[in-house]
Amino acid sequence: MDEWRASRRRQIRPVLVFLPVMALTYFEIRHEAVALSILLVGMLLTGVMIVQNGVLGWRADRRLKAEKREWEAEHGEPS
Repeated sequence: MDEWRASRRRQIRPVLVFLPVMALTYFEIRHEAVALSILLVGMLLTGVMIVQNGVLGWRADRRLKAEKREWEAEHGEPS
């Protein structure tokens, strides 16, 4: 259950990376090459974090469901 909660808390991480990247890009518009490179790196990091969060959340959901089935089987409750 703790892993499931932690995976839900991680959903904010991409936003915390993407917003500063967008702000830096906005302020660096005068230097297009710098702004474009910052934007691409930020988008790449944000995408990686979103995929990691999805995988971790998916694994935590599967584990939670398996634990629930196991608990119900031990206590004799129908699912």
